[in-house]
Amino acid sequence: MPNIIQYLTTKKFLIKILFPTFLTIALFIVSIFQIIIPRFEETILDRKREMIRELTNSAWSVIERQYEIEQQGSITLEEAQTSATEQIRYIRYGSERKDYFWITDMQPEMIMHPYRSDLEGTNLSDFKDSHNKKLFLEIVKVVKEKREGYVDYMWQWKDDSTRIVPKLSYVKEFNPWGWIIGTGIYIEDVKLEIASLEKNLINISIAIMVTISLLLMFITIQNIKIEKRRRQTEDELKESREKYRTLVEASTEGLIMILEGKKVFYNKTLHSMLGYSDEEFVNLNLDEIFTGKFSYGDTIKFSQIETHLRKRDGSLLDVLLTISSISFLGKEGTIIIVKDISKHKEIEEALGESREKYIALTNQLTIGVFRAEVNKEIKFIELNPAVALILGCKNYEELLGLSLIDFFEDSEEGKTFLKELIDVGSIKNKVVQIRRRDSVLAILSVSVVVLRIENGRGAYCDGIIEDITENKRTEEDRESLISELQTSLLFLNQPIEPFVKECLSCDMNLPVSKVGKLMTKNDSDSILIKTVTGEFIGIVTNHDLTDRVLGVNLDFETPVFEIMSSPLISVQITSSIFEAILLFYDKNIDHLVVTDENGKVCGTVSVDDIQKAHHLTYLFFIQNIQKAGSVEEISRCYSKLLILIKVLIDSEANVRNTTRMITIIADTITKKIISLAIEELGVPPVQFVFMSLGSEGREEQTLVTDQDNAIIYEDVSGEREIEVREYFLKLSERVCTSLNSVGYTYCKGNVMAKNPKWCQPLSVWKKYFSDWVTTANPQDLLDINIFFDFRPVYGNESFVVELRNHLHNIISGNNPFFVYLTQNALKIKPPIGLLKSSEVFDIKLALLPIVDLIRIYSLKNKIKSTNTIERLNQLHEKNIFSKPGYQDLLQAYNFLMQIRFKHQAKLLSEGLSLDNNVNPKHLSDLEQTILRKILTQVANLQSTLSLN
Repeated sequence: MPNIIQYLTTKKFLIKILFPTFLTIALFIVSIFQIIIPRFEETILDRKREMIRELTNSAWSVIERQYEIEQQGSITLEEAQTSATEQIRYIRYGSERKDYFWITDMQPEMIMHPYRSDLEGTNLSDFKDSHNKKLFLEIVKVVKEKREGYVDYMWQWKDDSTRIVPKLSYVKEFNPWGWIIGTGIYIEDVKLEIASLEKNLINISIAIMVTISLLLMFITIQNIKIEKRRRQTEDELKESREKYRTLVEASTEGLIMILEGKKVFYNKTLHSMLGYSDEEFVNLNLDEIFTGKFSYGDTIKFSQIETHLRKRDGSLLDVLLTISSISFLGKEGTIIIVKDISKHKEIEEALGESREKYIALTNQLTIGVFRAEVNKEIKFIELNPAVALILGCKNYEELLGLSLIDFFEDSEEGKTFLKELIDVGSIKNKVVQIRRRDSVLAILSVSVVVLRIENGRGAYCDGIIEDITENKRTEEDRESLISELQTSLLFLNQPIEPFVKECLSCDMNLPVSKVGKLMTKNDSDSILIKTVTGEFIGIVTNHDLTDRVLGVNLDFETPVFEIMSSPLISVQITSSIFEAILLFYDKNIDHLVVTDENGKVCGTVSVDDIQKAHHLTYLFFIQNIQKAGSVEEISRCYSKLLILIKVLIDSEANVRNTTRMITIIADTITKKIISLAIEELGVPPVQFVFMSLGSEGREEQTLVTDQDNAIIYEDVSGEREIEVREYFLKLSERVCTSLNSVGYTYCKGNVMAKNPKWCQPLSVWKKYFSDWVTTANPQDLLDINIFFDFRPVYGNESFVVELRNHLHNIISGNNPFFVYLTQNALKIKPPIGLLKSSEVFDIKLALLPIVDLIRIYSLKNKIKSTNTIERLNQLHEKNIFSKPGYQDLLQAYNFLMQIRFKHQAKLLSEGLSLDNNVNPKHLSDLEQTILRKILTQVANLQSTLSLN
C-alpha cells in the first residue's frame, strides 16, 4: 500500500491524470464566474435600463397627447395637465403591480407621486436621500444637460416607507410644460434575477464537476489496480529478512533476533533498557548481559523465564524473557522478547505490606472505618480508634461484638437501615441520630457497602461513619442568619420617607449659644445653616456642639457657620434605607439632608433613627467588601451576597429595588478593586473615570452578569501620551481580571476597559460618538448599542457629564441616526410563537424591544438617566407616553424582569449554571397567560414605533 501511495504522489501521475482534469474543471469554473455570469448580469441590467426607458417614453406620450388636445383648443392648459397627471398616477407595472411613475418640474417641485403625496407641491431642492444625495437637483441637472438620462439614489421600497434601498431611474423632460417624468427599477430586483441565474448555473456546474470527478475516480482506480499488481510482483522478490527487521524495530519491548547462534538484529528499546549506545551494542557479547546461572545458551531450554539483565552501569534489571524458535531461509533461529518487570516487582512488594499500611492509615483518621458481620445485626469485627471515639467508648475493644444498630436512638429507624442495606447492598451518606455509650446524642453520616453475598444475605460489610453534629448546628445557625437577613432586606428596601424629620434651620451668623437653645427648645438633634438669601450651606448636630464647642472651650458667641459641617450630603426622599445607610458609612456622617424630586430640602434623617428601627445585620457584608485587602476576600463576600439577592427575589421585592441592590453591590466591588489596583500601580498620572455600560450602565444587572465597562482619561500632550496610556491599560487589565475572578465574567464581545479601543482620552470618546451618530450604518449601531447606556462608577464624573452633553448636542435633528436605531429595534421580535409551542426562549430577547424603545425616546428627548424605569418615568412626566402606554410598558418590563429573576434564582438554588432560557412549562397557567399578553403588547408597541 505505501508503494501505491507513492505512485499516486509521483509527478507522472499528477501530470498525466490529475492535472488535465483539474485544469478542465478550473477553466470551466472560471468561464462560468468570470465570463458567462458577468455577461448575463450586464445583459439583464441593460435590459432593465431599456425597459424603464421605453416605459418612460410611453408615459411621456400620455403627456404629449394631452398637450396636443390642449393646443387644438379642446381643453384648457390646467385641464390638460390635470388629466395627464391623473392618468399617469394610476399606471402600474411589475410583478406585484407596485412600480410607478412620478412627475416633477424644473424648480424642482413635486407635481405628482403616487406613494408620496406628502411631497406634492413641495420644493425638493434640499431633499436628500439616506446617503445625503440631493437627488432631485441631480435629476434636473441630467435633464438640462441631456434632456433625458439615468439617475441612481436611495429611495423607499415601493409603498413601504420603512425600507430604504438603492434605485436606478430614467427621467425625461417634457419641454412645453417644463415637466420631468421618470420611473425606476430597484437594484435588489436585478440582484434577485442574477442570483437565480447564478444558482442555476452553479447547479449545472456542480453536476458537470461530479460527472468529471466520477470519470477521474474510475481512471484512478484502474491505474491503482495496475500499479498494485506491479508492486506486488516487486515486493515478492524482497528478502523476508527485511520483514523481520521491520517487526523487531517496531516492537515496544526489547527484542533480539538470532540465527545459528549469531546475533542478527536488536531494537532500540533494548538499547534504552540497558543503557548502551548503538556502537557499544554492536561489539557486545550477549552472554555478558545475562547474570547468574542462566546464560544465553540456556534459552533453547525455556519458552518463558524470569531473570536479570546487567545494565551498562552494572545494576540489575528484572526481566521476563519470551523465547520463540523460527526458521528463516533454511536457517534455524530464535527471537527473544525482553519485558521489563521491575515495576511489577515493586508493586508486588508494596501489596505485601498493604494491609499493614491500611491499618496504620485508618488508625490516623478522624473518620470511623469499620468492618462488620451482616445478618440480623451489624456486629463490629474490625474498627479504627475513631469509631470508638465517635460512639463514646474508651477503646475500640469495647465495641467488638456490639451491633451498630444498638446505637440508633430510634429502634425502628435501625431496623429500616438494616433492611435497606440487605435489600440494596449499600447505603451512602445516611444521616442518623444515635445515643452514644456516654448517653450523649449525636448525628452521624453513615456509608456501608456489602462485600460478599451468601444465599442472598450479606456475609460482612465495610463502612465509614462521621460525626456531623457540629455541621448540623452550623447549618441551623446559617438558616437562622438567612432568616434574619430576609427580615432585614425587606426592611432595607423600604423608602426613607417615614424616618424624615422636619428640618430646623437658622442664619449662618447666629451665635452658637442661641443655636444650642434653639435646638433644645425644639427637641432637635440637628439644625441646618443657611445664608441671608436662604440657601442651605451646612449642618450642625449635637455631636458638633459637644466636640467643636464644649470640647475646645470655644466662645459661645462664635458664629455658628464656623463649627458647621459643609458641604451638605443629601439623598432623595424616594431613596431606600439601604442607600441612605451606605452614604452614612461611606461619608462617615450621622445625618443626611433629604430633598424632593425637584432638589428642594424637605427634612433630615439620622442614622440613629434608622438603627433604632431595625438590626442591620446585612451591613456586615458590605463593610467586609470595603475593608477587604485582596480580591480573594472580595470574592468570598460576593458569593455570600448572592444569598441576599436571592432572598429579595424570593420575597418578590420591587424589581427596581432588586436591581438597585445588585448595582450597589457591583459598584462597591468595582470601587474596591480599583482602589486595590491603584495601591499596587501608584497614583494615576491624570484624572479619569471608570464607567459601566449596557445593563450594568442601566443599573439592570441580574444574577447572570458579565462585564461591560470602559475608561475615559484626561487628554494630555504628546510627550506624556504613551506614559499615561500605559498606566491606564495596566490598571484596566488588573481591574477586569479581578472582576472576572470575583464572578463578573469577561464580556464575550470584548467591550471592556482592558481592550485598548475602550480605554481612551475624552477627545477620542467624543469622536467615537460623533462617528456613531453621523456616519454609522444600522449594523454598526446594532453592535455598539450598549455604549449609549453609560454611567460613572469611579473617578471624575465630570468626564461622563461632558460626554453626555456632547452626545445630546450631536444627535439633535439627526434623523438617519434615529431611523437606524428604530430599524435595529424592530429586528428583534418577541418570541410569541415559541411560547405557543412551549419551547424554551431567551427572556432577555423579550426584554430588549422595551429597553430599545425607551432608549430611543430618551435619547431623542435628551433624558440623562440610563435606568429603563427612571427613563420611562421621565418620559411620562414629559407627556411623551400617555398614561395607559406608560402603565403598559412599566407592567411589561417589571413582569418580564420578575420572571427572569425567579428563573435565575431557581437555577442558583439547584446549583445549575445560570442563564436566561425560560421554559414556559415551568410557569403557572396565570403566568403563561400574562406573559402571552405582554409579549403581544410588546409586538404592538414595535408596530407603533415603526409608524413614528
